[in-house]
Amino acid sequence: MRYLILVCALVCFALNSLFTRYVINSQLLDEYTYTGLRLASGAAMLAVILIASEKSVRKLSGYGSWYGAITLLMYLVGFSLAYTALDAGFGALILFTSVTLTMVVGGLLLGQRLSGVQWGALVVALISLSVLLNPVVSDISWPAVVAMMISGLGWGAYSLHGATLSERGQGATQSTAGSFIKCSLFVPIILLFTPSMVFTWYGAVLAIICGAITSGLGYVMWYQSLIWLKADTAATLQLTVPIITLFLGFILLSESISLIQAVCAAVILVSVGVYLKQKRT
Repeated sequence: MRYLILVCALVCFALNSLFTRYVINSQLLDEYTYTGLRLASGAAMLAVILIASEKSVRKLSGYGSWYGAITLLMYLVGFSLAYTALDAGFGALILFTSVTLTMVVGGLLLGQRLSGVQWGALVVALISLSVLLNPVVSDISWPAVVAMMISGLGWGAYSLHGATLSERGQGATQSTAGSFIKCSLFVPIILLFTPSMVFTWYGAVLAIICGAITSGLGYVMWYQSLIWLKADTAATLQLTVPIITLFLGFILLSESISLIQAVCAAVILVSVGVYLKQKRT
């Protein structure tokens, strides 16, 4: 059963990209309305789960942090803006790489030392990423790429902050639920930035599913898996998310990828995998 939960969590992460790309690209919702609905439904689902486990409503305000809420907001808004122009699989790869680099830089600033193999893996990954982003190789929208990088920066910063909250006695589900709930207070502000609102009930349903199920429940299933997974194994398993997204994007959204793009993506994922597998000195 625990392996089924793990697989479901990884598929949920991939579906976040697919739902977002499909809804926004199909103009079922504008990116700001989509973000607001995803955030509100995710916060509601996590609040229900937390209340059910804690048997108390009063504790909700004590979990998470405003810093966590701001970094989550960066992730969610950047994610939606990026998928106005990026394919699901391509966006997931940029997101994953940005999250990893953010956490590497954060670790270095906190005094972490890297081995020679780790430095080599990072250099290879960065070179491959630069080739992938070359206009000759990929016809991309740079504003969308920058938006996804900001999204990755937000999620990476939130992940690093999660360790601080853990030291204060907050579990992963508790801190995520609390930060989501605090972040949901920004929904009215997000909607104010909507230049021209696009709304369909079908799009709204998909946004709510993305927020409540593939985001809310997806995070809970992932944190349940972390109870028995080793940290390095968990980090390496996340490498499968861009691969799952690329595959499902090809099957469900008819997205394509060139041979050079596939090779660059494979090199990036293998390089990050080597980095994660190396013991830190």
